[in-house]
Amino acid sequence: MDVTKKKRKIVRRIGVLPQGFSSFDRITVRETIQYYSRLFCCRNTDIDGLIELANLKDKSKEQFKNLSGGLKQRLGIAIALVNNPEVVFLDEPTTGLDPRARREVWDVLLGLKKKGKTVFLTTHYMEEAEFLADTVAIISRGSIVAMGSPVELIERNANYLALTLQSVDEKVFEIIQKMGFKPAHTNHNNIKVRVEHPDDVQKILNAIKDAGASFLSMDVRKPNLEEVFLKLTGVALREDIAREVAQ
Repeated sequence: MDVTKKKRKIVRRIGVLPQGFSSFDRITVRETIQYYSRLFCCRNTDIDGLIELANLKDKSKEQFKNLSGGLKQRLGIAIALVNNPEVVFLDEPTTGLDPRARREVWDVLLGLKKKGKTVFLTTHYMEEAEFLADTVAIISRGSIVAMGSPVELIERNANYLALTLQSVDEKVFEIIQKMGFKPAHTNHNNIKVRVEHPDDVQKILNAIKDAGASFLSMDVRKPNLEEVFLKLTGVALREDIAREVAQ
């Protein structure tokens, strides 16, 4: 559907939560949803259902001004659903929230997914995209540079393992280096090395043991979506910063 020609038909089928959402300070959660329902001429809005979906049952009589940031965002999501839309657009709904409040918003979004809604989420939190999204589009300098499921994007752009050794003997660095790998010291003076195959981890550990060296602990991790994002957009971001400095 062409948004420039069929706007009236489209707005009935979508819901939107802008990043800077706000409401009237002195009306309650229930009154807020009722107000927006009437404003958008939604006569059959299930007010109680939206309150329950947003996990706001205990706050239904609380005034908007007394809600925390996370509660306000959950109320905003409920408002975006007053017309029972097929597609919901959410613009950075968890920005500025503490980890607990962010997780609570995630629960609401997963609830939308279970109800069969399509959620179009804009976010700068890669952990959020990796946890919630079926499909991720990474945007750099106004263009989509990669698209796919989180697993597909990681396997396509960062198919390796990161081995970190904590509190190591000084000679461990040299042992790993002689094996053909490229170890690096972290900020905490640990050693981090990238390996392409799981077997390489065991080879490194065996070499350290055979040399009589030791380490306190180890951590092996697969790359995440944030590393993919940095790989695909990092150069462009550095170029933009260089231009700003030059100007």
